[in-house]
Amino acid sequence: MSQAVKEKQSIIEEARKLYLKEGYSCSESVILSLRDAGLEVPDAILRSVTGLRAGIGGSGCVCGVLMAAVLLVGYYYGRTSNKEDEKKANKLSAELHDLFKQQFKSTCCRVLTRKHDFKSRERKEFCAGIIEFLIPEILSRLPQETDYQI
Repeated sequence: MSQAVKEKQSIIEEARKLYLKEGYSCSESVILSLRDAGLEVPDAILRSVTGLRAGIGGSGCVCGVLMAAVLLVGYYYGRTSNKEDEKKANKLSAELHDLFKQQFKSTCCRVLTRKHDFKSRERKEFCAGIIEFLIPEILSRLPQETDYQI
């Protein structure tokens, strides 16, 4: 197994542990696991995903893992002025959205988890599978000159 694959797998394993065993939300576990692997992620990004739990504050709306992915894309490729180009951030965000929707048929937390009692271990495992699916997709869209390895 190559070092890049091992690193990607260890990021996934860390995210699963943070989510399933340490009380972090899906979005927090993604951000923390990537930061722990060496990706530059400021505290402000981590704080910004706190309200995404259970589809935005428990409303069951957009999946927190997808939203965390889009926030990371925005952090790396977003603009700070209307004179800057937003095309790359929009393209990568749309790719993540479309890939997610193709895989899971919805981006809505409520729809994605409707077959499970929300407090059940089965639902948590289902969401951990979403984390596992999306982390490699996030990594493949972030700058390669950062300290983490994919």
